[in-house]
Amino acid sequence: MMSLVSLASDVNECAQDNGLCEHDCTNQPGTFSCRCNTGYTITADGHNCTDIDECKLQNGGCSHECRNTAGGHTCHCPFPLLLDQRNSSCVNVTSCALRNGGCDHICSLGAEGGVHCSCRAGWELNADHRTCDDVDECVSFSGGCEQVCVNHAGGFNCSCRSGFESRKDDPTKCQPVCEPVCQNSGVCVAPNTCDCPAGYPGPGCSAMCSPPCAHGGSCMRWNVCLCPPGWTGDGCHTAVCELPCGNGGRCVAPNTCQCPSDYSGLQCLTPVTTPCVPPCQHGAACGPLNTCVCPTGTSGIRCEKLTCPVVTTVVSMARAVRKGFRESYVDRCGPLGVQLCTKYRINQARVYLQAYRVGYKIQCPDKTR
Repeated sequence: MMSLVSLASDVNECAQDNGLCEHDCTNQPGTFSCRCNTGYTITADGHNCTDIDECKLQNGGCSHECRNTAGGHTCHCPFPLLLDQRNSSCVNVTSCALRNGGCDHICSLGAEGGVHCSCRAGWELNADHRTCDDVDECVSFSGGCEQVCVNHAGGFNCSCRSGFESRKDDPTKCQPVCEPVCQNSGVCVAPNTCDCPAGYPGPGCSAMCSPPCAHGGSCMRWNVCLCPPGWTGDGCHTAVCELPCGNGGRCVAPNTCQCPSDYSGLQCLTPVTTPCVPPCQHGAACGPLNTCVCPTGTSGIRCEKLTCPVVTTVVSMARAVRKGFRESYVDRCGPLGVQLCTKYRINQARVYLQAYRVGYKIQCPDKTR
């Protein structure tokens, strides 16, 4: 006959809310227990811990004064005794080897064999002749700082108010800061305020030109511009043309002329040959302002009048050309080249073509005769 045994897994009570233990919870099969840290003891409820006052038990092992602390205690000695290496008994100070003679900073042996404590710079010895207290240099004369004194442990720093900075030659002094920086021998006399020499009234003692320098010019001093090549005059507004513009042209950019409507070219020296309306006659040329320049033997607004006889001219136009023609010749032929065959080829010959061009010209009598 078999017996049925119910197997149940252990519940870890410590997994939820630390088993309600104040310090440590230890799980055990079927149960758990609470434990306290060193210096504490469990209370009657089995969960909470209370501090053990070790000073009530043989004065905590201290030779003199015992002071209870949470979870422990400390021993203290009356002046001039010091705690020994076990931190329990108080002994006389005979050297600096034990706890630096009780000194915060510097320990030395006096002439009488006793220990003497002193402090580093920026500190002063407390009334207990061991502890060093920070000296607040800013209390007296603001530490010698011109504006702001900031004390720190063992020393102090000087700083400046907004708009000022420490001088490099004397960090206790402050000098104003100007943005932009004062130029042209100007002096910063207050935050963002420059005392400028004559002729430099701009921001940061910069030069100021009115009107402003154009075309990349630089304002050198009051209303004096340094112009780039190709420009000159007040404000660098006048273009320079190395070759002067003619016929009423105007220099509008470096070496660039703006010509009137009837002239063109680099210097406006080339007349614009636009057709005259109505057109000029008898081979006359159209000049400026829609006027005709009449050749010899003509006159009138459009050179329409003839003042000299008209003579017919004949010009020979003979020219040579090459012309191809077909010619025959006899040559050997056949498989063995023993037969005679007539063949043809295109040859070229120079042929002269004669032509004439008939015209007229105005022929005026020679006045020198």
